[in-house]
Amino acid sequence: MCNHLAFWFGKDPARMDAMFRRSGLMREKWERDDYRAATIGKAIEGTPNVYDPNFGRRVGIRFGTNPGPGPGVTSGFSPPRSWDDPTRLAEDYLSGRCVRVVIDKCYLYRVDSDKPERNDCWEPVSDAWMQSDMWQLCVAAALQEWERKEAKRVADNEKAAQDAEENGEEAKQKKPEVVPPVFPAMVNSALLDTKSQSRLFDDTKLGTWIDGDPNAPHPVRVGNGLLDLKTRELKKHSPAWFSTTKIPAIYDPKEPYPVKVLDLLKYVFDGDDTRISVFQECLGACLSSKLIWKHFTAFEGDGDSGKSTLLNLILLFLGERNCSTISLKKLTTEKFAAFDMYGKAANLSADEAYFESADEGRLRELTGGDWVYWEEKFKSGFKGRNITKIFFSCNRMPKFSDKSNAIWNRLILFPCENVIPADKKDPIYMTPEFWEGSQSGLLNFALDGLDRYLSNRRITFSPKIVLAGERHRSASDSARMYLQDNFVEKDHARVATHLIYADYLDWLAVNGYKGQLESNMFGKEIPQLFKSAKSQTRDGVRCWIGITQTTSKEDLDFRRNIHPTNKERARQRENDSRGHTSYGQAYARLVEGNN
Repeated sequence: MCNHLAFWFGKDPARMDAMFRRSGLMREKWERDDYRAATIGKAIEGTPNVYDPNFGRRVGIRFGTNPGPGPGVTSGFSPPRSWDDPTRLAEDYLSGRCVRVVIDKCYLYRVDSDKPERNDCWEPVSDAWMQSDMWQLCVAAALQEWERKEAKRVADNEKAAQDAEENGEEAKQKKPEVVPPVFPAMVNSALLDTKSQSRLFDDTKLGTWIDGDPNAPHPVRVGNGLLDLKTRELKKHSPAWFSTTKIPAIYDPKEPYPVKVLDLLKYVFDGDDTRISVFQECLGACLSSKLIWKHFTAFEGDGDSGKSTLLNLILLFLGERNCSTISLKKLTTEKFAAFDMYGKAANLSADEAYFESADEGRLRELTGGDWVYWEEKFKSGFKGRNITKIFFSCNRMPKFSDKSNAIWNRLILFPCENVIPADKKDPIYMTPEFWEGSQSGLLNFALDGLDRYLSNRRITFSPKIVLAGERHRSASDSARMYLQDNFVEKDHARVATHLIYADYLDWLAVNGYKGQLESNMFGKEIPQLFKSAKSQTRDGVRCWIGITQTTSKEDLDFRRNIHPTNKERARQRENDSRGHTSYGQAYARLVEGNN
């Protein structure tokens, strides 16, 4: 209570004492001078700021709207309003705060927080917080109204006593005023009026300009101002840039790349400059809310290979309040999980557990640059693009069943093969103190990576990353793995379609793979892998032209006979190969033609 009084009454001990005596918290021990002075002093010391009615003008932007006179009312005339009028309370509230409301979500622009990383930045606040804050204002307004009435009563009593003394009469004294009560309905009405005065259009998205030029360049908010990502011009902080992201690093164009970071990257990526360049571009992409980043990033490797250290480095650079930590499995299987990462710079998931399959449609949606439907549980949903860059690490990559190129073109898979020996492990790499002083240089490192990506319009080519992605795609797709292991492109070669599919079923049975593809779906895999392959009919048999099988005869015989359920099919193939059927005769001609 005393802290609230210190805020609303400018840390004035006399007014704080007077207000507290009229509150319902007054106790006998308050009469003790030592206790009263200590309590008031502690409240003043614990209140860093006081109520400022000129806050809106000081930050250079107006956040309240005064309706003004209605039709037929003389200009400049304002009807008297009581202290509990909702519009008056809302205007008083907005005169001391920057508030914006989009749909049902409230955002507060802070400038007076005791934590520097939260100042000069928009922050989402809950309805419960807004209601509590409005309740405090209503209590202060009630106390101010009581103070006004009490001062008027004292003055009236003094005048009445003076008049009675002159007239020789007994003075009639007014009774002390009672502090007006504050009811929940009053708070709710004032809160609704506040939201109506500070409401933005429902299609307003994070990372846009409000009360300004919507076509102005999109900056990134850093520790010392708004940084233009294209020109690297630094401007003062402004609430007109509607974004909840603030990078804690201080921008200094002369700061070199931090040696600690470069040493870490060289060790984890085994000195591979191409992987370091791709990591630099991924980090730079987190700075831009306008960039359509059609990728998600994974770090795969054994334990103690530096994966978690890289994610921790990204977290410390971007700031904890700008990152979410939703696992990939939840992101792709739970309906409302993705909402927590809305408006964040990055989503970081460490030690991702292995799982067989997921809703890859949701992952494609979040990384496709298209509009996404965001839905919070028990609240209304809305549309907007995803600006959050997705990172995760794992010992074993989860399987993706996507047969198209959508997922695989977006996956950036960093193989982390350099395991840190036990005698070189140092937990200090995971602490913020170790990286202290590296943020400004790391910001320049990320900015250069973003510039290179925008200039090349693609990520830097890295053979290791491409090979890791191809290997994982083959491991996730048994049909693709079979084709890669058993076939190569060869001009004018041809293989019967039904023989390829039969051998594919045998290969699955021998190797213990599940989830076989139907023949029509299997056929779609071949032209995706072998670009020159074409399906044609030759000598009455449907064939694939332009590929040939490299499997040895011993392996083929082993597959056909090793699995008990394939014995009947094996005998049929043996008859076919001897030319006892039309298929067998056609196959003999195909084999002779390939040789």
